Amino acid sequence: MEDITDLKKALKERLMPANVYEDCPCGSGTKYKFCCAKTMKSFDLDDYLKSFSAG
Repeated sequence: MEDITDLKKALKERLMPANVYEDCPCGSGTKYKFCCAKTMKSFDLDDYLKSFSAG
């Protein structure tokens, strides 16, 4: 098994805006802090990768 902790951390940082009060990148029109921040807090790399293989 390979340790992918650094990869998970890098993905979180890449998907998250620099300022949590910016508009959410998902396009909802709300601020990131009040939209997808909760999802990213419990980010699961396996679920994220499944979304690519399902499409």
